[in-house]
Amino acid sequence: EKVIVRRIEHKLGIHGSPTCELYFDNAPGYLIGKRGFGLARYTSWLMLAARLAVAAQAQGISEAALKAAEKYADEREQFGKPIRQFAQVAAMLQDMRVYSEASRALLYATSAIVDLHQGAEHRELKDDVRKYGKLADTLTPMAKYYATELSNKIAYQSIQIHGGNGFMREYAVERLYRDARITNIYEGTSQIQVNWAMLRVLKGTLDDWFAELAAKDYGPALAGQAEAARANLETFKQACAFLQEKDNAFREWTAPFLVDLTIDVLVSFLFLGHATQWDAKVAVADKFIRDAGPRIRMNLEYIRTAKPTVSA
Repeated sequence: EKVIVRRIEHKLGIHGSPTCELYFDNAPGYLIGKRGFGLARYTSWLMLAARLAVAAQAQGISEAALKAAEKYADEREQFGKPIRQFAQVAAMLQDMRVYSEASRALLYATSAIVDLHQGAEHRELKDDVRKYGKLADTLTPMAKYYATELSNKIAYQSIQIHGGNGFMREYAVERLYRDARITNIYEGTSQIQVNWAMLRVLKGTLDDWFAELAAKDYGPALAGQAEAARANLETFKQACAFLQEKDNAFREWTAPFLVDLTIDVLVSFLFLGHATQWDAKVAVADKFIRDAGPRIRMNLEYIRTAKPTVSA
């Protein structure tokens, strides 16, 4: 009776976390927890918890890559001035900052919902358990998908800002770039997260929350941004209504567009809420909502004109 570490894997990134292949030879097995709870209860909880943890990991990588890019852009000079002062570099840094904050906003909102769900379970509040459980099941894959995809993009942009130096091991960004790549693969690929979230979005699990967010008064200073966010919510409703009439194959084909659209709408409202509390968030909300409008309309058009062509 033995357990053997057959080999240590040689990976592209996350070298600080060894991965190995285990071989079990007549090793004893033990039941952990209650019989019959393994797949439906324990594995489901484990997957959701792990996915939220990976989203947090990706968020940390994004933040590190952003800070490295900002520091380098301040220190590196070309033609007598820091490269941060060149328009395209400044635009990249602005996008990196705003979308790092966007993924953080979704991650924190999801974490709060998960905490409310667990608290309701402890207090045995059945209605709250169901409500927050459905929200957690929907938001967790969205947070994992969004944070990990953005982490890859932000790490990529950080290397771009570093130029040739970013390709060298003397700078940390090449490691961040390699480390980011696993986050949208393990604990369920982005494609799995998107399909999981799409099914729940189309069941209407976010509808009540969206209605609550849209009904809020965000104040006169944010009236224009709030109006734009509400208009984007109507586009979301159009996308959902259109997909309700389609089969599962069509829905899976267009799922990335629907989930991207949903996230843009949700984060717009989250930023509006932040902007009512912190002045520094007003510019962030304005930038994100202005960017989101064209993307949301584009994703609706992709959904409406899609022609799935899965080959055998």
